[in-house]
Amino acid sequence: MTFPVLLDDTDSYRVSNAYGLTNVPTVFWIDSDGTIEISSVGWVQQDIAEINQKVAEAGRNSLQPVFLPDESIPAYRPG
Repeated sequence: MTFPVLLDDTDSYRVSNAYGLTNVPTVFWIDSDGTIEISSVGWVQQDIAEINQKVAEAGRNSLQPVFLPDESIPAYRPG
């Protein structure tokens, strides 16, 4: 997947603190009007699949697999 990824300043964590983040990874899908549509804390396979779907829809591209068929990916893993 290719899409803009924003990383916080590790000296102040200003954005993380503003959003009240407590775990890593935390991933958001923010739509074009600035609304957070998906907020994923820790590792949630379903959230990643939903974000992948949003990427395809936003770019009007075909849906690309995120995981390889032979990978064993947990459905959930706390951050």
